[in-house]
Amino acid sequence: EAIVQALELRKGSADITLNVLTPDMVEVLKHDDHVNVLQSEGTNYQYIAFNLADPIFSDVRVRQAFAYGIDRGKIIKYLWRDQARAATGMLPPNSWACEPNVKTYAYDPERARQLLKEAGHEHLSFTYRTSQDETGRLVASVLQQQLREIGVTMEIRSNEFATFFSDIIKGEFQMYSLRWIGGNTDPDIFNA
Repeated sequence: EAIVQALELRKGSADITLNVLTPDMVEVLKHDDHVNVLQSEGTNYQYIAFNLADPIFSDVRVRQAFAYGIDRGKIIKYLWRDQARAATGMLPPNSWACEPNVKTYAYDPERARQLLKEAGHEHLSFTYRTSQDETGRLVASVLQQQLREIGVTMEIRSNEFATFFSDIIKGEFQMYSLRWIGGNTDPDIFNA
């Protein structure tokens, strides 16, 4: 657990921890004179996935509405404490294969509501799947709040990771979010 790891760092019984502390915990540890916090750009990647076989999310207008209805800037500033940047694809900017010139969606809740209306979903309800880790639940709560502002009701279903991931693999979800932690600088990883 992130809290246990942070406590071990503070008392000196652990020397290093990577990619496990919440952004809030990193901010706290930055002010601890007995802990050295080193940060650098990395290749972690948080994404949202839709089940395209689901009748709701098979319509590209619904997916585009979500893209317009999610304020990534606020998520980065307040949830990630400016310790992240908005992605433009699955490969990070430091990858030789990264294509930075792709279509992006600026936060535009009015456009989001218009697209939902065009798709026949002015008052859409769906279930979002997440694991029980703290960051995943926080992301879910923020998404739930932001999507509510465009007329979407998002029910959050949280399971321990093995059950959650097993359901994802079986396609038993409407929408979820996961993170890649490193290993995505070369597109060869996606040939598996």
